[in-house]
Amino acid sequence: MDKKPMKIGLMALMVLTILSVMGVDRNVLAQNTAPLTVQVVGAQGQGLGAALVEIMNSAGTTVFSGFTNDQGIIRAEVPYDSYSISVDYKGFTNTASATVYAPTGTVQIVAVNVYVELFGYAMTFATFTLWIVILIVLVLIIIYVLFRRRSKAGRIPPPPPPPPP
Repeated sequence: MDKKPMKIGLMALMVLTILSVMGVDRNVLAQNTAPLTVQVVGAQGQGLGAALVEIMNSAGTTVFSGFTNDQGIIRAEVPYDSYSISVDYKGFTNTASATVYAPTGTVQIVAVNVYVELFGYAMTFATFTLWIVILIVLVLIIIYVLFRRRSKAGRIPPPPPPPPP
């Protein structure tokens, strides 16, 4: 008869006994856990990758911190509790709360005010619109200067005034 499984069982029982004598709650070791999925989205519903997500429990302790994948999703296995979720995407921040109470888990969508990202710079709709207006004004100024230069170069100067009698 193989005595190895019996030894492993006895060792596990000893560890649990020692932990309970030391005052560690057995429920902490066998807590109900479930997945908390956080999706970080922009103003248009687009997933925002590489957003920093911090999850804090009801006691205010950070239980998870990490970055979202390319679709803006991150998943953490957490005990049943109420959580505060903080999101930071290139300086745009938002918070949300979620409660995990079922084995199927919880999905929480957190939106930040990022409309579009150009050249690695995240912008709101107002900032994006402002840049478009600035570009249009610059193009119009350049066209005006070039047109004016061309029209002066092609003109024949008027004749000099007649000398006085």
